[in-house]
Amino acid sequence: MQKLKILIVDDEKALRTIFKRVLEKSGHEILTAGNGLEAIRLLAIHNDINLTITDLDMGEMDGLDLLVYMKNTEHNSRRWLASGAMTPEVSNIALNELGAEVACVKINLLKKFKEKGIIE
Repeated sequence: MQKLKILIVDDEKALRTIFKRVLEKSGHEILTAGNGLEAIRLLAIHNDINLTITDLDMGEMDGLDLLVYMKNTEHNSRRWLASGAMTPEVSNIALNELGAEVACVKINLLKKFKEKGIIE
């Protein structure tokens, strides 16, 4: 399994912590941000991030706006969008217009980690 540098963006600190612990156990390096603006600062510093997993609804700069930024700046990090309230419309925009590889409800993230070979 390839070791990745992953950025987790979520305004819920407890969820950032849970995902960080799960992914670190598989040997990945994890960075976290509480909103899209914090994520942009980290993306500017760490140009070697392999995967960005972002929440949809956050106070300062939501996940879709972050995906737009990443697409417009041609940041080469793989992009996932996860939300507790994912709709087909938002999923379609993320996948087909903004270059997201995965758009799912948060409860399915662990399944997606396994499907993509990120954890065993």
